[in-house]
Amino acid sequence: MTKQSTARIFIIVGNESSGKDEIIRAIKDLGALHAEAISKYTSRDPKNDDGPEMICQCQFVKSVDNLSYEVVKKDGSKEICDIVYLRNGNQYGFNSKNIWQGLKRRMFQVIVVSEVEAINKLREIFGGLIVLVYVHSHNSHGNYAELSIFVDNFDKFDHVLIYEDKKEDLFDQVFRLFRAYESGLLN
Repeated sequence: MTKQSTARIFIIVGNESSGKDEIIRAIKDLGALHAEAISKYTSRDPKNDDGPEMICQCQFVKSVDNLSYEVVKKDGSKEICDIVYLRNGNQYGFNSKNIWQGLKRRMFQVIVVSEVEAINKLREIFGGLIVLVYVHSHNSHGNYAELSIFVDNFDKFDHVLIYEDKKEDLFDQVFRLFRAYESGLLN
């Protein structure tokens, strides 16, 4: 009997300073046996806290089929993105084929997305493989658009993580969640 893959796509949503970037760093540094951070391409300039999954200063050129974009990276190399969205006047995109490849390797795929349109597109493509996670922190400040996404769509979120100044506690929550899915406790 072949063991069925428990790999899922974890979409992380949260306000600024809620712990999203810490989760991605923990996956890169501590969780490489369990999960991979999905690379995102963006037209915006780099920020100090960007991880290696953020590929900045890209140009997005709509493909002839109008279903995808050719993304030209700063070094001139190209990537195709079939999920593209606007956020704060910048384009962001990623390739669903890369996500499928990660799932075939039985690795959880993790991405930070805070746009309803992109989340819905991911749900359309991946269906029940999506795990929608809201990360909340009392340290959050600025725009609370992501909190509104959570409040307005509460029933669509699978989990809530709380970040209260201790990264270790946040990491523990994330890796417990992974273990629960790996063991089949959560489907």
